[in-house]
Amino acid sequence: MKRIVVLLAATILLCSATGNAKKYKGGELLTKEAYLYGRFETRCKPPQGSGFLATLFTFNFALQSSAEWNEIAFDFLSRYDHDVQLLTIGPGQVLHNSHQWVDFVSSDDFHDYGFEWTPQYIAWFIDGVEVYRRTQSDIAGFIYPQKIGMDIWQPSYITWSGQLDDRVLPVFAYYDWASYAAYTPGTGDMGTGNNFTRQWKDEFDSLDQNRWEKFTGTFDGNNCDFVPENVVLHDGAMILCLTKESLPGYVDQSPPVVLWTRALGNTIQLGFSEDVEKASAENKSNYISSGLAIINANLLTDQRTVILTVSGMNPAVNFNLIVLHIKDNSINHNMMGAQVVTVATTTPLTFPLQINVGGNAFGDYLGDQLWSPNLEYGHLDGNATQWPSSVDIHGVENDTVYLSDLEDVVEYRIRVPNGIYRVSLMIAENKFMETGARIFDILVEGTRLVSNLDLVARVGSQTAYQIIANNVTVADEMIDIHLNNLWNLSLLNGIAVEQLSTGVNEGSSDAGAIRFQVQQNYPNPFNPSTKISWQSPVGSWQVLKVFDILGNEVATLVDEEKEAGYHSIDFNGSDLASGIYFYTLRANNFVQNRKMILLK
Repeated sequence: MKRIVVLLAATILLCSATGNAKKYKGGELLTKEAYLYGRFETRCKPPQGSGFLATLFTFNFALQSSAEWNEIAFDFLSRYDHDVQLLTIGPGQVLHNSHQWVDFVSSDDFHDYGFEWTPQYIAWFIDGVEVYRRTQSDIAGFIYPQKIGMDIWQPSYITWSGQLDDRVLPVFAYYDWASYAAYTPGTGDMGTGNNFTRQWKDEFDSLDQNRWEKFTGTFDGNNCDFVPENVVLHDGAMILCLTKESLPGYVDQSPPVVLWTRALGNTIQLGFSEDVEKASAENKSNYISSGLAIINANLLTDQRTVILTVSGMNPAVNFNLIVLHIKDNSINHNMMGAQVVTVATTTPLTFPLQINVGGNAFGDYLGDQLWSPNLEYGHLDGNATQWPSSVDIHGVENDTVYLSDLEDVVEYRIRVPNGIYRVSLMIAENKFMETGARIFDILVEGTRLVSNLDLVARVGSQTAYQIIANNVTVADEMIDIHLNNLWNLSLLNGIAVEQLSTGVNEGSSDAGAIRFQVQQNYPNPFNPSTKISWQSPVGSWQVLKVFDILGNEVATLVDEEKEAGYHSIDFNGSDLASGIYFYTLRANNFVQNRKMILLK
């Protein structure tokens, strides 16, 4: 794996001073002492974004060869909203990593992270709860004292850390404290089995020169140099900075920029490089486009995405939008000048939807693609494999989708209207023939569908296996599929999505996203007239029809452009027989049905 190559180079070169200066500057704080076994902890808030990571790690800096390699780590890859990576690299440079889904966004707030290293096991903890434990035979090779480190850096390997757009820099990782407890089995007072004894806890009120050093160096695969200026103690926290070469340190003089756009219906989404100030972001006069009227602007709860509601959109035409005078949320409130961005209209997905994960389009299957915020679906990571047609996949007639796979995939995203869906995942183990060779979990929308999945043990190798999640409720217009690698990398071959119903997430706070609400008709039952009402947050072409119980259309009540706001219309059923009828509203990607009863 590329990650192994990166870390081998890291160890060999990390102890040397920086040679040729690199484009970016990172920060690393390292203990002067090395520790054998113990409980290592910190409380931190990593930055948000793609193309970089912050860490807590221990490492044997005294190694003379890869046979003495010992490394344990938390990697905070904040390209993911709900994930942390847990890592070991042992003697012979053998890497094992696990991704773990968490029920919070790590960059939103501080959380406690730690791991216990003993002769018998290595276990990782988040907010005091054990999330993963390794007891395999290679743990016996972790016998070398390791220094404790925390750093922020920018890898060269996009498939692992994601693509960096350096307009997001600077970014900062905040560490509230760090601590070490010695492994004292039978005599401790904390940790698993009270087998650990606290030796020290540093609150970072000041830099303890006897304990820490600001590391200076770099390594192959790292696009930044570690410099002392990017390790800053401020306001009771230790702050690691990732910056451009020209302006190191804990200072932000960079205004926000628009990184991506996405137009759908009568809305435009703008993704900014950093958190932006609400007042300037929601000032509609800060958005200008010839031919479009900006009706309103709403900043979503992520503080980086603005939804513009507009009129005059032509889906067949790409257009330019001028964005100006938006301020960031830094102390300096840096304000952008005028940025011209090109906006392209998005074509929504249609259902049923099928994706050939790791492969090309065929039949009704869409080809796989790398995720970008302006796309409708894609994987954030993973390595694709195409298996020869001579491989016979058991248990299925058409095995094409099972002959391409995506290994080491952590997250897959699919944009959908809010509603309820059936999600089917297709997997076949074509690489390993023995049990225990690959084990992983699968979650959809944060709900664990399967734990400790071993395909060979469950159905055998080269055998089609399908996992179905029924009644998946989507409230943020995104289906998130997450895979926790537990042993030897996760795996996915295909995805199918069926739309069961669409509707309103009434509890959503994202006012700018496309939301409609259809009320129950009143009175109901009725004879012969009733009122149908609905609310539209954006202007759009809207169609309201009435059907009988057999699905025959009996009336078209609305088929026209409607403005944003509250609408109602009277329906007269005097020409109809008593019975059950349905009314359906269609607008943009929204479809909702309601039942009404005519009693004469």
